[in-house]
Amino acid sequence: MLSQTEEDLPYSATTEQPMLMDRCGMILSKHKIEQAIVLSQAFSGHLARPETDLGFLLWPEKLSRQLDHVMEEVSVQCRTFRSFLRCLTDIEFRELQALMFIGRGDYRAEEFEKAFDETWADGDRELEILYMMGKTTAPDHFAEGFEKLNRARMI
Repeated sequence: MLSQTEEDLPYSATTEQPMLMDRCGMILSKHKIEQAIVLSQAFSGHLARPETDLGFLLWPEKLSRQLDHVMEEVSVQCRTFRSFLRCLTDIEFRELQALMFIGRGDYRAEEFEKAFDETWADGDRELEILYMMGKTTAPDHFAEGFEKLNRARMI
């Protein structure tokens, strides 16, 4: 059961997207791949955003307000991305991991099945979700993996 805060988020286990059956046998839809890219970009962008106004460091109350605002934004992005990852089926999640591995260069597009076999299968999915969320380069890896599979005409 989703918590009260997660129920308000736009992703739920009941959200159905058309599945993609393609040459590499993926069931993860292109739409969900695009969602993973966008959500991970939003989340990692908030984590790595440079602060341009350093004047707030001189005033503790301004620093506190600024930190509260940033933490609230990061918290919403974090919950949204985590909710999305939790709502993927186990196979979709493993396919997303394989896509990330291909995108970062661990495997070639033609080795999708091998990359899939190397993903989490029976471990702690929550730890895998935290690992994926902690990768600030995940959006780039998702996008590059998607592009590599497209170029190989696998999706």
